[in-house]
Amino acid sequence: MKRFSILGISLICAMNNLFAQVPIPNGGCENWINMGTYQIPDSWETLNGTTISTGVYTCERGTPGHTGSSYLKLTSKKNNSGTVIRGMAVCDTLNTTTLQPVGGFSFSQRPVNLTGSWQFMYGSNNSKGYIEVKLTRWDTIQ
Repeated sequence: MKRFSILGISLICAMNNLFAQVPIPNGGCENWINMGTYQIPDSWETLNGTTISTGVYTCERGTPGHTGSSYLKLTSKKNNSGTVIRGMAVCDTLNTTTLQPVGGFSFSQRPVNLTGSWQFMYGSNNSKGYIEVKLTRWDTIQ
């Protein structure tokens, strides 16, 4: 069984139709969970929960979407002490200490294409935007 972890860093990302063949949970970022002072896309984890005390949120809901009603907007921002908080979202679970994906979702087929839409707006200090897909193999029976 393969497990996918999708990690997006410092980008404005319209995840609609990404992996048309792979059923990414809430891949179009249409469903959002209200966390009180901020929202997160359902089935995704961001750093918003770790920055709630500073009021700096790097993950926001954007509308209208490339396809659909919304998209995931990630922006790296500085907190009150000047530390840059990366805009990142992980499908499933994120280790907020190591900034690495912990979970993912199971997919047992072989995808032919990786397609989707994303937009990156260059900032200062040689900023970079990217989408990272980690493919791992995990079998309970060897």
